Amino acid sequence: LVPRPSQPVKPHLGTPYLLALVALAPLWGGCSNPVSAPRLESAQRLEAGSAPDVLAPKEGREALADQGAKALEAPEFLGMSLSFNDGFSAEQYGGQDFLQTLGIIQAHAGATGKGVRIAILDTGIDPTHPALAGRMIDGWDFIDGDATPWEVANGIDEDGDGRVDEGFGHGTHVAGLIALAAPEAELLIFRVLDSEGRGTATMVNRALHRAVLEDARIVNLSLGMNQAFTPIEKSAARLNDAGILLVASAGNTGTSLPQFPAAYGSVVCVAGVDAFDQVAPFSSYGPQVTFTAPGVGLVSAHPGGGYASWSGTSFSAALVTAAAALVGEQHPGWQPGQLVARLA
Repeated sequence: LVPRPSQPVKPHLGTPYLLALVALAPLWGGCSNPVSAPRLESAQRLEAGSAPDVLAPKEGREALADQGAKALEAPEFLGMSLSFNDGFSAEQYGGQDFLQTLGIIQAHAGATGKGVRIAILDTGIDPTHPALAGRMIDGWDFIDGDATPWEVANGIDEDGDGRVDEGFGHGTHVAGLIALAAPEAELLIFRVLDSEGRGTATMVNRALHRAVLEDARIVNLSLGMNQAFTPIEKSAARLNDAGILLVASAGNTGTSLPQFPAAYGSVVCVAGVDAFDQVAPFSSYGPQVTFTAPGVGLVSAHPGGGYASWSGTSFSAALVTAAAALVGEQHPGWQPGQLVARLA
């Protein structure tokens, strides 16, 4: 695959990151159908003026008021990629090439993400999976309205696309990659997408508010839609100003069509590349892209204790999130722009 002529050259999360991070260490002693990531669609209408599900802000963080509950519908062309659970092992999960090519293993000599709190907005996780057991420090299920943001498969084709629970396992996969690359980071799990990979923009916005209250330093948004939503754009800007880094997937349309929230200026937009550092054929591209990272055939945790291979920019974003956590551990006072500059 030859990069499209219209694609700008963007920093790849590779050698520059390895050199920058490892240089500081002494101071501190199976591939899926590449179609798309989970999408926000068919947002439910809420009464105007409804209050967000938030508590009083913690010291040093700005209170984020609810920006409204405008109904929004994401495009249907944002289909789902599929995971393949063909007997992948824990050894394959922990021995993937990207751990070497991105310098993750070497970086662990100086940083593991300890003390860095990451909010993952997705389909939830399997909390009993060996790769994730004990990793979640808090969370909330915005779909069911409870404190157990677990992956749930109901066996029903709720969106009528001929596929059942196609989003099931996505959040566990994302969280598994973050846990692998930043093994001591603290995970906040917010379930904002159902097993079909659907959610609402309002739920995502409320989860962003919750991330502030829970003292998240990084927010991973492996989701998107092709329409801008002002409340999320404003929240993203406020989180960035409050010192919280937002990382989102560029999208899997294979075009330069921007996906939101990744295309907002206050959000790090991540596209996907293959094992040869070539832009993945499914990956969205364009001037909105901040970084590229591996996104083809990544093995990670799958609900039920197994491991699966999945492709998509969702998983590229997870790797950038984890890398930022490693840098964030070494530089606890750095702002989002400083973390991005170090990774570039």
